[in-house]
Amino acid sequence: MVNVAALTVIKDEAPYITDWINHCFFMGFSEVYIAINRSCDDTKKVVKALSVNNKNIKVFDTTWLDMFPNKDGINMYLQYYSFCFLLNEASYNEKITHFFPLDADEFWFSYNFGETINEYLSSKGSFDILSVPWAAQSGDDKPFELPFKNINITVKENVKSILSRSAVENIGKYLLHIPEINKSNVIHLDANGEVAQRIDDKTQRIKINTSSQSSLILHRMLRSEQEYLALLTRQRPSSTLPIKDNRWGFHKDYQQIIELDSIKIKSYFDYLEKHRKPVEAYIELAKSEALNNAQKILKADKKIIVEHISKYIQVLKGTALLPEVIHIYSYECTSYSALRDTAISLEKINLELSLKLMKAAEVLRPEGQTIKRKIAQYLKELNK
Repeated sequence: MVNVAALTVIKDEAPYITDWINHCFFMGFSEVYIAINRSCDDTKKVVKALSVNNKNIKVFDTTWLDMFPNKDGINMYLQYYSFCFLLNEASYNEKITHFFPLDADEFWFSYNFGETINEYLSSKGSFDILSVPWAAQSGDDKPFELPFKNINITVKENVKSILSRSAVENIGKYLLHIPEINKSNVIHLDANGEVAQRIDDKTQRIKINTSSQSSLILHRMLRSEQEYLALLTRQRPSSTLPIKDNRWGFHKDYQQIIELDSIKIKSYFDYLEKHRKPVEAYIELAKSEALNNAQKILKADKKIIVEHISKYIQVLKGTALLPEVIHIYSYECTSYSALRDTAISLEKINLELSLKLMKAAEVLRPEGQTIKRKIAQYLKELNK
């Protein structure tokens, strides 16, 4: 009999973790293993309140891993070690046949939405690794939508992988997307149950047919613009930068929609709403606190914004905060060449902001010919 455990490592997920947990149980996962670290919100209270009446929710705190810091005072492998810890803990339960490490913004589903994870895997036969691609969701219209309210997606070659017990027992190196297994003739399947083909030998992605996948992972890394900005302030476990620098801006682009049976999806929404009730007070408070976090971006040390302006532009594309950060940068940066180069990098993103920075560069170097030429070009393109 197939029994699948979902594993996640979380920080400051109080507004969201309830829906993720209940999504897993709705989809037939037998147990949920959660490692909490570095949280400043009520994540622990929410998860513990849920686990009191559900013995299938296993909760651990792995902040202790920071007792092994690097020169910056953090354990940059905290997420990796936390997942390894959870895999080890879950493996003690001999009833579990498969293990699925996921982030709390990743929601596995079968295109036959009523099919459970157990039914799905039972149809795939024996394997060591089964890799499921991301369905990257476009931005939501309003904050705190339920999963699958927004069904606009773009299927990616990035994956997360389900591991058999044999694979877990033979992990050579844990990687977040496709772990390395010390075993001859490793059976690695894609979501359709066919032999997976990597993009190349080094990548954590596989070749997929974006229009034909029997299961996907809804990846809600954007949510609404307000939430996206708030989520940026969480930092990455491996970085001291005050923003998550592995995000690429907010947008509402998509390539296809998820077609879901109306009766099944209503049942799903009803299930999530019902199981929010025991912790509803915590969730509502956490929502308010989360949205207030967005303003932390503008309160960062101005020297950090100047030094890492390319990262700030990368993550703030498509948001209302990009012009505000550029405003700070235009006053704080004392290098005409940096202002000039940053202005050029913004040309395809926001020409008004390019003009603002190029004019700031002109103040520092009024004789600069490239600067003068670019200002004339921008004024012409902007019809000014």
